[in-house]
Amino acid sequence: VVRVVLNRTSARLTYVDEGERPRSVVWQAGRISPSDDGTDLVAATSFDPLRFNLSDIETLFATAAEVSGSKSRQELQINEYDHGQIYLTVTTTPESSTVFFDRDGVLVPRLDFSVAQDVATGIADVLENRLIVIEIGMNADQVWADVLASPGVVERRIRPANQPMYLTQRREN
Repeated sequence: VVRVVLNRTSARLTYVDEGERPRSVVWQAGRISPSDDGTDLVAATSFDPLRFNLSDIETLFATAAEVSGSKSRQELQINEYDHGQIYLTVTTTPESSTVFFDRDGVLVPRLDFSVAQDVATGIADVLENRLIVIEIGMNADQVWADVLASPGVVERRIRPANQPMYLTQRREN
């Protein structure tokens, strides 16, 4: 499976078939049918949806509404966020802001970088599993660290205030 989308009335599951082509099926009103939702162009990391806590979607929606300030047409998705990291997200239409949850359904905290504990959390996020750190920086919106990913490759690991950590790479000695 490469994507799951749930709302209050339907569910869509996108998987990769034996020919390595994404296919989607939709459940709505008690019926399952094939669907072409434009995912043919999507290349994403696959995952097992059974490894995600979907036992209380209503609470995920309620938490997301509280955090984002909107509960308008909420949609829960499970898909790749960055470099193989899979998250549960809740979005709204019109879009307010995406709310992220880990696979256990625990809210990825939003950080306030004017608070020492949140700065420490952001730094811990960008330094996780890294031994060689070149530089650490921050501003009001994010914390980042440049780390040695491999010889000649520097990875910038960025933790925005309202999203999980993501990374970019560049060639540099």
